Amino acid sequence: MKRMQTAYGLANWDFAAFVAFYPNSLPAYREHTATNGKPIRMFHGTADDYNPVVPCREYVARAAKAEK
Repeated sequence: MKRMQTAYGLANWDFAAFVAFYPNSLPAYREHTATNGKPIRMFHGTADDYNPVVPCREYVARAAKAEK
């Protein structure tokens, strides 16, 4: 997310890609679908009952729609 890059990244650096392992996609933050256009790879188990996969799939769909 662009807001995370702004908050925690170096001013003149940009990430080439992002990898998330069992991300928590339940909260929706302001501008949460704004990305830098780099690839995002999420690894998630469908049997995970702590961080369910359905909200992550919904986030991916919202982010993809926002990029168009």
